[in-house]
Parts: sequence; structure tokens; C-alpha cells
Amino acid sequence: MSEYPIVTLQNEVEVQAAITTNTFKILQVLENPDEMWVNAFVSGAPQNSWVSVLNPENYTHEWTDQTVVDAVTLWAETNFPPAIKRS
Repeated sequence: MSEYPIVTLQNEVEVQAAITTNTFKILQVLENPDEMWVNAFVSGAPQNSWVSVLNPENYTHEWTDQTVVDAVTLWAETNFPPAIKRS
């Protein structure tokens, strides 16, 4: 079994007050070609989360690890506010 990639954001995001990270680990990727979706199970927030990578509107059989990384990056940057730099 190959290991899934770790997603590193350009900037840290605040996933919980006083907890910041710029690294999300992809634990599992599932694809359902009949229903035309790909989802990734991601760790890096206070709780593991399922992230939609592809859906019937943008599904392709030609997806790659980079497709998953891009979707997780967009999900993280959309769902968590930027981290406040603390000194």
C-alpha cells in the first residue's frame, strides 16, 4: 500500500484557537467511478475530516496525487482562518 501525500500549505491556518498548522496528512483516498466522486480522509485539524476532491461536476478518471493535494489545500484555506502570528 502506498503512502498518501502530506499537504503543506504556503501559510498556516488556525484550525482551533491556539492550534495552528500548515501540514495536513492524507490518510485515505476513496473513489467511486460509478457515482463520479473522489474523497480524501485528512488529518491535521482537531478532528479528521472527509474532503471532497472530485464530484460529478468535475470528475475525471485521470486524477493524480496533485489533484488531491490541490483539493485539500483549497478546503483548508476555505474552512480555516489564517493563523495569527504570535510572538
